Amino acid sequence: IMLNAAWADSHEVPQRKHRRYPTGNKVLYAQAGQPSSTHAGQILDVSPGGCRLRGPHLYPVGARVRVIALGIELDGQVRWTAGGREMGIEFQKPALVVQALLDAR
Repeated sequence: IMLNAAWADSHEVPQRKHRRYPTGNKVLYAQAGQPSSTHAGQILDVSPGGCRLRGPHLYPVGARVRVIALGIELDGQVRWTAGGREMGIEFQKPALVVQALLDAR
């Protein structure tokens, strides 16, 4: 972890806005406007600003997505992808419903 932090500092990577919290919540996710192509996945960590999601299908950076966790629908945008199975989702409107995901950890 320290190595990653040192690399980020030396490569002008902006500091994260929110602390990340590990979780294992199972979720459904789909590209916005295409609910028929829903996939099952897992939130690996969550913050008020977004989440790291692992699943069988990745969307391109910039794609709008809807994540459904614990009956809560969260709209967001893909900000990064990695390893062929993970993507970072930035929530469009961080709200109190995100607290429910944090509380369910």
